Amino acid sequence: MKKLLTLLLLAVGMTAAAGTMKTITVDNEADFLRALGGNRIIKIADNTRLNLSTILEYEDLCLDVQIPFVDYGEIPTGIKEMLFSENRFDGRQLTMKNIANLTIVGGEGSEIVVEPRYANVLNFLNCKNITLRNLTVGHTDEGYCEGGVIYLENCENIKIDGCDLYGCGTMGIESYNTHELRCVRTTIRDCSYGIMTLVNTNNAFFIDSRFVRCREFGLVEIRGEQSYNIDFRRCYFADNQGQLFALGARIGMEKCEIHHPEANLGTTEFIMDKDCTWEE
Repeated sequence: MKKLLTLLLLAVGMTAAAGTMKTITVDNEADFLRALGGNRIIKIADNTRLNLSTILEYEDLCLDVQIPFVDYGEIPTGIKEMLFSENRFDGRQLTMKNIANLTIVGGEGSEIVVEPRYANVLNFLNCKNITLRNLTVGHTDEGYCEGGVIYLENCENIKIDGCDLYGCGTMGIESYNTHELRCVRTTIRDCSYGIMTLVNTNNAFFIDSRFVRCREFGLVEIRGEQSYNIDFRRCYFADNQGQLFALGARIGMEKCEIHHPEANLGTTEFIMDKDCTWEE
């Protein structure tokens, strides 16, 4: 009886929490940027291509959507949730800080892009309970050195579900000091410097995902004392160039299919292999 009561109370609490999430449908850049914030679900209309640079590059347009201009690395501390247009070498990136309980869902044929090659497309700092679902995300032009697709720093409970993260960015995912990252049914492709970098990131799971046509350095780089409990399950690696694994932490791989030159696999001694297939 006590257990049943606990379950009922939990269900009521979850329903109440879900009730606080408002849903907003958008079909243009300005409405998308206005909609961003905590405790909401943003749905991007079908066949909508959002080029965030058409707003982020112009201070007057950012003012209209209540997004401040800041220089790189000068985001104020001690603030509640906030969005910024942050300066990079060749343009500006969208930076979201202290956002909680945000879901962004792409419609059929929808896409989010930015023009600066050195900008991260979606940049999350100190965010938690973020879900990106059915999104295609990338850059309009290829870049080098910096500028990934999804950037996470000091984040918690991030889910990337059914997304297509494509190149021109240095990495599909960069994650620093992040706890609970789940990447499911997602493709990372055509990235110029690698597939992902995970630093002090733990409880990270990559499931039923594809990593293809990326290059050219350490493609899966994992390091840091707080990087642990990282697993790849039923993932597919093919047509990549460079050292596939640059590992400073142990990872698990289960039922993965890997097509890569044996001489360039990298630090496979950190891999716990369960029924994977390895072919050149």
